[in-house]
Amino acid sequence: MNDRYRLGGLEDGQLLAALSALVRRENDSLSDLLAHLAELDERGVCVALGYSSLFAYCTEALGFCKSSAGRRIAAARVCRDYPEAFTRVANGEQQLSVLCALRPHLDAKNALELFALCSRKSYEQVEEVLAARRVSAVTPSTSRERP
Repeated sequence: MNDRYRLGGLEDGQLLAALSALVRRENDSLSDLLAHLAELDERGVCVALGYSSLFAYCTEALGFCKSSAGRRIAAARVCRDYPEAFTRVANGEQQLSVLCALRPHLDAKNALELFALCSRKSYEQVEEVLAARRVSAVTPSTSRERP
């Protein structure tokens, strides 16, 4: 094993600082990856290269498993449609699974609100937010105006 992976010599503070830096780098790299996937999707480059779809390119050429490819493509399309999401991913405010959960509910009127409501929330918490919004949207008001 490479010494790079032997972390026993690090003090707790060093380990935590390094881990935080790695998470920031990962989020930044993920936002770049999503931007590249969104652009590939927009241009149709994958089909021109002989792949049947962006999904096929991601699984066959890039080596993503099916679930990873699907999440990244869905998130890239959210980011393409709502470019502020790129920055939210880079800052660690939105995760792939959250963007995938939000995708069917987003439109130009509610995107900023939903991104803010779901900032730094887990997938499960976002599902609860979305369920509460669905319930409030279909539940009629119980108060009545008096004449």
